[in-house]
Amino acid sequence: MSEVLLLSDNFVFGNYGATRYIGPYVLASQLETAGISCQVIDFFTRHSDFFSYIDQFLSPDLKVVGISSTFLFPAEKAKASKGNRSDGVTNYYSGDLWFNSGDELLRWTQELKNKITAISPDCKLVLGGVKAQFAHWRPEYYQHFDHVFFGAADQSFIEYCQSNKSKNLKIESTERFIYQSEPMKNQNLCPVCHFQNKWGIQVKESLPIEISRGCLYNCKFCHYEKKKSDKKDISQLKNEMIRNYELFGTTVYHFCDDCFNDTRKKVEDVCQMFLSLPFKIDWVSYARVDVAVKFNETLDLMLASGARGLYWGIESFKYEAALAAGKGTHPDLVKDLFIRYRSRFKNQCLAEASFIIGLPGDDEASLNGTYKWLVENDVFDFVTFGALGLMPYTENFDKLIFDYADYSRNPEKYGFTKIEFSPKRYWEHQSMNSEQAHRIATQFSGAYRNHTQRANIFGTIWMYPHLRTLGYTHEQIISFLNQPVDIEKNRREIVRRFDGYLETYFQDIKKDMM
Repeated sequence: MSEVLLLSDNFVFGNYGATRYIGPYVLASQLETAGISCQVIDFFTRHSDFFSYIDQFLSPDLKVVGISSTFLFPAEKAKASKGNRSDGVTNYYSGDLWFNSGDELLRWTQELKNKITAISPDCKLVLGGVKAQFAHWRPEYYQHFDHVFFGAADQSFIEYCQSNKSKNLKIESTERFIYQSEPMKNQNLCPVCHFQNKWGIQVKESLPIEISRGCLYNCKFCHYEKKKSDKKDISQLKNEMIRNYELFGTTVYHFCDDCFNDTRKKVEDVCQMFLSLPFKIDWVSYARVDVAVKFNETLDLMLASGARGLYWGIESFKYEAALAAGKGTHPDLVKDLFIRYRSRFKNQCLAEASFIIGLPGDDEASLNGTYKWLVENDVFDFVTFGALGLMPYTENFDKLIFDYADYSRNPEKYGFTKIEFSPKRYWEHQSMNSEQAHRIATQFSGAYRNHTQRANIFGTIWMYPHLRTLGYTHEQIISFLNQPVDIEKNRREIVRRFDGYLETYFQDIKKDMM
């Protein structure tokens, strides 16, 4: 029986399902390497009778049960976001984890805690992931968690489980909040993840894999790690991919990398390794325009090595606004790049562009011009229009849990004149406020979706690996975009296939416990 049990789910695309979130698997892999047995129950919120199902995983040997919060949010918000992420930040931070209210979460965690401690009285219930911060903001609803982990937990959680196993827990009972051992700037880590058969990996399942952590750039709106990039050793990355192919037949990947093409050398080294594999891979990832514009050959190499979907954070076609936000390539060069590449690679690699509505310096007139160009030139398969979202700044968390956006650290410096987080999120600057931004983002999202019809089945490149897991070929996925017919029928079929996947998955991980 397992000593550690991790619960995870990814509700970004609602009942369509999604590729597994890599976070808990990285921790599970490191625990196994450290000699601590760990099981992951993924998609746990989707099981129709979870509290009966989990009985099979409970034993006196169980020391820690952890919940990964990063991609948990209420189901109806996920449904609303599918194909329309104009209000993504508000949807993401709504509710409490996957519940609409804190009271619902409190009751659910109480029942889980009772079940766990009835079998293993000393077992700890812990919370980690991006939304662990909720326990700091609203502790009354998170009181059944013994400990809450903030920030990357690669070191702190492993140490916690080791000390719990040895019954030498050094954490005082009053220290509910546990931070990573070292600040972000001292971390130099992109660990290997060895997926296990006992985790229910299906034949030819698409998998997430880390290429690097962090981003070399410093976009002013970004809350991820900036000005650094810890790259995984190329030989380790190659060995991971070969191992996944030999064990599971995996050839399709969701790259967990904030900026795959941050330098020309990285693209050359990694893509040449992909081309040296004894099998062909397909992959999706984030990409940055700057390097692709300056070094066109890097984009050629990415496409040759198996890129099937690239997410481009363009954010604004108004040069002054983009430059002030940390995007320095002139929009004319960006437009020219995609016009040229669209004609060459239209059905080979999906292209998605992100635009932030509400950057300081952008106004309604410039945004209308952007929308007009996008409709007239049709160079992207998907376009995401998202209203600018700001996070409340907590100095004690900065560089330890979050690398806060400069907009949150120093809002006045960037022209913000008013920011509120209660009773609702609101900001304003000289050219726009958050209510206008939400209105424009919603308007553009709906109009663009109706114009192209592409997002009526699936609305983003990030669905590509998951659809491949469900048995769709690349050609079938492209046909969804080029021939948007039988939309409701295809939607139902995706859900049916995912339901079948879940049934097999839950049976498979249960077998290991028998």
